[in-house]
Amino acid sequence: MTRSAIPTVVVLLLLAVACVARAQYSVGFGQVDLSPSADQLANREVWQGGYGFWKFRGAPTGVHDPIWAKAVVVLGANSTSAALVVLDSTGASNRILKAIREGVQGATGIPATHVLVSATHTHSGPDLQGLWGFVSDAYRQQVIDGAVQAIVNAHRSAVPARLLLSKGVGSASNRRDWGYTDTELTVLDAVDAATGQRIGTLINFAAHPVTLGSSNLEFSSDYCHYTRERAEGSLGAPVVYVNGAIGDVSPQGTGSGFDRAQSYGYEIADVAVAAIAAGQEEVSGDFRVFVDTQLFTHPVSNPAFKLAFKVGMLDYDYNDDDSITTQASYVRIGNLVQGVAFPGESLTRNGLPIKEAMVAPYRFFFGLNGDTLGV
Repeated sequence: MTRSAIPTVVVLLLLAVACVARAQYSVGFGQVDLSPSADQLANREVWQGGYGFWKFRGAPTGVHDPIWAKAVVVLGANSTSAALVVLDSTGASNRILKAIREGVQGATGIPATHVLVSATHTHSGPDLQGLWGFVSDAYRQQVIDGAVQAIVNAHRSAVPARLLLSKGVGSASNRRDWGYTDTELTVLDAVDAATGQRIGTLINFAAHPVTLGSSNLEFSSDYCHYTRERAEGSLGAPVVYVNGAIGDVSPQGTGSGFDRAQSYGYEIADVAVAAIAAGQEEVSGDFRVFVDTQLFTHPVSNPAFKLAFKVGMLDYDYNDDDSITTQASYVRIGNLVQGVAFPGESLTRNGLPIKEAMVAPYRFFFGLNGDTLGV
């Protein structure tokens, strides 16, 4: 039978089936180790952030666990896309964040406004803002290049995937004694559409990474390291951990120091793994990824911050009227997922109402994203 003899209706049906087969998400995960080298430590090129002010803690002495840039990329129908990279840092300057977003756009074609950059906010990570010390120009570029490469790796490795959602309840305490925190833990699981093998998992929860106190002089991602380590061991695939509205949220855990970090990190990981085991819902819909990023200006009222800006201590673009220009993003994936990427250390009383305004059953709040200047 010649091609011309094939009924038109059959051709149309075959094309429709092919289009449906392609109408799915593609997902990839990537990571790059950003740990300072022995030479960088010896030369005092990288300082820790999170406690006190300007070298209050003393010089770091080593690396306890890797400092990562961990990324996930979701590609949808109609050329829609989103990328998220999480840095094991107290925060990063808006100049660094801008350079990462622009670098990703140049390397992958993902729009800069669709590139979300978060910090775990570990208080034992490198200070990429300048509040507590500094990092050398070489290490600063290492972070930018590493974050871009993590997303590039995720983009290159992306394969057709099914997106599965689940949620559980974690534990934390309110350090302002308000009596409540956002205890919702949300999990996005990606599995290969062809083989069913897990590609990677994203865990979103809210708790300050401060199980390690100011006396710790080793670089670490705090409990976040143990959450990822435990979950990756259980799930057999990469894990990205994203903090939420953590401004007033303290971790729990037993013991002290790294024992407490491990205790709490394992607890959060076990909640995530149990949520997956209890049942998952698959994202469906039009298979598009929607991201809307809005810039806004926010006044700076903290006298110490204002002085630091004026003298050029902070690695920040700062407006003449004592304000900074920052951004927030809204994300929607299919019929089950809504989320926001919000700057700074948002408080629970801000994060919860935003999540409650969402109508999707699975809600994400990515804190310290788009800007990370502390409150």
